Amino acid sequence: MKVHPVPNAGAGTAFDGEHIYQLAKGEILVIQPADGRIVRKLPAPGKGADSGMAYADGYLWIGQCHGAKIHKVDAKTGEIVKVLSSDRFVTGVSVVEGALWHGAAVDGKPTELRRLASDGTVEEAVAVPVELIAGVESAGNDTFWCGGEKGKLRLVRRKTKH
Repeated sequence: MKVHPVPNAGAGTAFDGEHIYQLAKGEILVIQPADGRIVRKLPAPGKGADSGMAYADGYLWIGQCHGAKIHKVDAKTGEIVKVLSSDRFVTGVSVVEGALWHGAAVDGKPTELRRLASDGTVEEAVAVPVELIAGVESAGNDTFWCGGEKGKLRLVRRKTKH
């Protein structure tokens, strides 16, 4: 097992096949996995209020929980190229086969996993029977691992239409 010290590492880790991207107090650290060396730093869009990150096709998708936004960031330059708004807190992001998913929560409404269209509209919502999820990652086969349920990890399966 390798362990690399990363000061201020918070919620949000992504991998592009070559580098690890880690959110750390207002920055995105680009890390060489072999030795833990930070090869560059990019500004994080939420300036420390980010809530998860995923990598796909040259871009980082970064959630901002209380800002209820998802930022699409160029992984090379750090430029924000798109911002999607949500009507709920964004509690984690994942990209599955080109589709952007995020955890969605707000007081008084059921927690959901949502698949978004490119303009940010909700194309699919999967109810998750917990108070809050924090962190979303695809497990393949229409399933997602969701963290944050009072110290538990939950495997959630979406219903597919045949």
